[in-house]
Amino acid sequence: MPARLSFATPGRPVVIAFADREGDTAAGSAAWALALLPEVQQVLPEWPLTQPLPLAEDDPAPATVRVERRAGTGGRWLYEFRYPGPPGDRFEVEGAVAAGEAIGGALTLCYTQQDRRALQVHAAALALPRGLLVLHGATMAGKSSLAVHGAVLGVPLAADDRLVLSVSPDGLVEATALGVAPRLRKPLPPDAGPDFVAFVGQRVLRDFDNVQRLRLARPLEQLAAGTRLPVLGLVTLERRPRGAIEFAPQGQGAALKALFDVAAAPHLDPETTTRRLAKIIRRVPGYRLAFANSRDTARLLVERFGGG
Repeated sequence: MPARLSFATPGRPVVIAFADREGDTAAGSAAWALALLPEVQQVLPEWPLTQPLPLAEDDPAPATVRVERRAGTGGRWLYEFRYPGPPGDRFEVEGAVAAGEAIGGALTLCYTQQDRRALQVHAAALALPRGLLVLHGATMAGKSSLAVHGAVLGVPLAADDRLVLSVSPDGLVEATALGVAPRLRKPLPPDAGPDFVAFVGQRVLRDFDNVQRLRLARPLEQLAAGTRLPVLGLVTLERRPRGAIEFAPQGQGAALKALFDVAAAPHLDPETTTRRLAKIIRRVPGYRLAFANSRDTARLLVERFGGG
């Protein structure tokens, strides 16, 4: 039988079923499942295993995520992930590090699905006195760099990579921090400055060929998982190789499209997702931010939105 492990989340626990694929049968293998735990816990350090041993076969808790390990060529292993949602939410990754990242992503999506009002966005966020400033955009738009720069300036990082958005019954747009360990691409931006380089160097949790994963102190440098705060603004990022900072209000149509492109809601159909996002856009100011220098841009954001 597949090994079944339960993980704590800011909401209800999420159960993952692990199975080895041998021909057409799935055999249990608790050993390799437990061996992946350090990788998962580096991604989500505040989402611990709630069961130290595999759950019994007759345990009533449903398996909300299924992970299969399949033998690959050259002695490599492929991990295939399936979790609740529409057809197509099934993908493969190779290697233990990528598996840990994928399990972390699956856990956060399952947590998001526990609230029908919630959806997840691929974004970073800064925790300012009046609420969260959400930073989103395409890959390599500078989300992580700006968020970590904020921490260097004394503004806690609220999110890196994933953030949950929801609208409360009284119409307040809120965001929930997930506690994902931030990652920065290597090499660090040449405009980062010595304070940024020193800050990052003292907080490297793991150093890979192309990225560094950081461990920030809670809650002074990064909000604890489960922290929920109102959303102050939505900022669409556009990173440029050079030029002055351009910061301006963004129309609702452009803001909706930009947010839709980074939203993830496997439990919602596209029409419902669009309605939820439109409700958020109507209630929260949107901005467009084009920049080249992440240090100067982080200072601008903190100065503009950091008032009490």
